[in-house]
Amino acid sequence: MSDHRGHTHHVIDAHLAHAARMHVTRHTHDDFVASSGSSPDLAAASHAHAAFQTSSIDALLKGSFAGDLTLDELRIHGDFGLGTVQGLDGELIILDGVCFQVTSDGVVRMPAGSMRTPFAVVCRFAPHVDELIGAFGSLPSLISEIDRIASEHAQDLGPAPILAVRVDGVFSEIDLRSVPGQSEPYPPLSEVVNHQSEWQVIAEPGTSIEGTLLGFRFPPEAQGIEVAGYHLHFLSKDRSIGGHVTGISMLGGRLRLDGATELHLEIPDGVEVAEADTSEETARAIRAAEGG
Repeated sequence: MSDHRGHTHHVIDAHLAHAARMHVTRHTHDDFVASSGSSPDLAAASHAHAAFQTSSIDALLKGSFAGDLTLDELRIHGDFGLGTVQGLDGELIILDGVCFQVTSDGVVRMPAGSMRTPFAVVCRFAPHVDELIGAFGSLPSLISEIDRIASEHAQDLGPAPILAVRVDGVFSEIDLRSVPGQSEPYPPLSEVVNHQSEWQVIAEPGTSIEGTLLGFRFPPEAQGIEVAGYHLHFLSKDRSIGGHVTGISMLGGRLRLDGATELHLEIPDGVEVAEADTSEETARAIRAAEGG
């Protein structure tokens, strides 16, 4: 890739645009954080149904854990999203405009706005679908229902390959994970996940866990730039439980969906962000890293 500093790249992946109707625009750090002036296209998109991302899942797989975008800069473009934080020190959740960090010991904290993120995706959540849903005994069964409802409301969501998902629900069990912080020189993500923390939160008899399941569904054609399929995090209503979701048992809740056709991608200086990669090798690496 040529030097991208000092100007904005409007690179559209032809395969994504054709196969998934998803337009990827690349930006420098300076243009990405500008809410007006030098980047009017970003300023306009921040108020539309677009997603904003720093770096790529491919770069994260290769050990790019530093990042150059602060959480305050990330929140310029979204009040809803997920990712990780500098040094891969846990899971990142952005809910109702507030950032939360879940460390590998399961502790939920509010990180400083100056903390950087090496990978995150956000949007301004403005749902076009809002439905009550029932009980689901597993994460795959819930995902199937989300797919069904999204398909049923295709006209409301429009030609949106990116789906932002929020489920405010009551759960009897949540299976979670987080990763430990890393120091330079950073190892590849495949090595880090060998030391990840995994835990189950099970409600006591007669009680339940209230909270929000949130994240995104990206099309298969976006693999490598993003996690194809669903990438979901959880945060409890009392803000004491959170993490990357690997399983659930749900009693009922409220599902809201928002759609986007554009992905604005901030490229950290010195990081090579490849085009989408739909190879089985990449898919296996992402599944291993993301617990899918």
